[in-house]
Amino acid sequence: MTMVNASVLLLDPNGVLIMRWAEALAGDYQVESARSAEDALAQLGEWLPDYLVLHLEPRNAVPLLDGLERLLLLNPELPVVLALDDGLPPEQRLRALRQPIYAHLASDCRLEELRIVLDRARDHSRRQQERLLLRQQRLDLDVYEMGGSLGALHEEIQQAAGTELGVLVYGNQGSGRREVAKKLHLLSKRAREPFVSFNPAGLSVEDCRVRLFGRESRDGLRRRGLLEIADGGTLLLEGVERLPRSVQAELYRALHEKRCTRVGGIHPVSLNVRPMATACRSLTDAAREGEFHGELFSLLHVYSLAVPSLDERREDIPALVRGYLRRYGRRHGRPELELDPAVEAFLMRRNWPGSLHELRRSVELAVLRAEGRTVTLADFGVNGLDVELLPLSYRKAKKLTEMDFKRRFFSRLLRLAEGKVTAAAQMADVPRPSLSTMIKEAGLAAESFKPARATRKAAAR
Repeated sequence: MTMVNASVLLLDPNGVLIMRWAEALAGDYQVESARSAEDALAQLGEWLPDYLVLHLEPRNAVPLLDGLERLLLLNPELPVVLALDDGLPPEQRLRALRQPIYAHLASDCRLEELRIVLDRARDHSRRQQERLLLRQQRLDLDVYEMGGSLGALHEEIQQAAGTELGVLVYGNQGSGRREVAKKLHLLSKRAREPFVSFNPAGLSVEDCRVRLFGRESRDGLRRRGLLEIADGGTLLLEGVERLPRSVQAELYRALHEKRCTRVGGIHPVSLNVRPMATACRSLTDAAREGEFHGELFSLLHVYSLAVPSLDERREDIPALVRGYLRRYGRRHGRPELELDPAVEAFLMRRNWPGSLHELRRSVELAVLRAEGRTVTLADFGVNGLDVELLPLSYRKAKKLTEMDFKRRFFSRLLRLAEGKVTAAAQMADVPRPSLSTMIKEAGLAAESFKPARATRKAAAR
């Protein structure tokens, strides 16, 4: 049974290092090979190795360096080790060393040197993953550490996180099923290991098998499946009800026996993965009637978690919005942003057919639109034409949209008049006393629209 510590993609156009290193490393590493940058890019689209070792020699240096830049652009966290030939021209050597690589070696180095560098690269990569994990925990968990309707769900998540058993998460699309599974993974003993997801929607039976179990070809090329990539961690099967029936049986056998064989291969590969799955509907009846593999259902359904839709837990919306505001405020360099109380009331009354995904997108767009320190209804695109978004009584909807119109209109008016009420009244063709009263009712202060120099002079007096 194959046991490997890590995987290496060896990009070697002339095959010299493949012949020298591949067999020697095979005992401790899964070694895949590529003969061109295009081949390497294609492989990285299907699986992600722990390291990339690139043999840079004079004849192919320029296309390889071009390919390396594309590889690093698409996979910036992939540790890259360069094996440099002695005959490499100085300008190409300098170009290679300017890339964000982990280390470089002479192509004729001893195998022990390469092993030392790969081991250090693995430790470095794990430390980076741990730091990323901590950031993800701060960003993701703060949104879900709340009471309300999610309090009971949070307790179920904590209980399931303390085990190694299967989990099936039910809920409508966009309700946050993936986030619940991710949180469960982060709270489990496998938190520092990979969290890998797979969605079979639109894939053929053969594509599903290759993605899950990997593939071996006659020329010796091996590609890891997601079950191997998730080694030590969690594999999330998103929309598991769409997984072809024949693949369900094969997947159950692999999870039950904790080993699988790659498509086209003959040697079994050991597995250490915790399975989780999401589904839009209960699979109990489907399993009973034979529409879903019964044994796979039993393996996944040990813990069953139901995630309510956003419309079913409107009381949680303010906490969710504040969490997303912190997340996207930090991401876009606006950590000081605050939320207008009117926004919370509006968002709680809105219908959310896209559930969490739509709420997230709305908050992020509002963060990008916000001009001041406070995110307002205007930043959510709410104006007098958005009455249909507000399931309120006619009077309440009219009052809210009128107030929003007044704030927007008077803000622009005072900005044009540079905070001078008399000039603003002439522009709006409104008596000055009436305009002054309406500005106050809208919660605005004319002084705040005066140029900075005029404001300082007024303060000095």
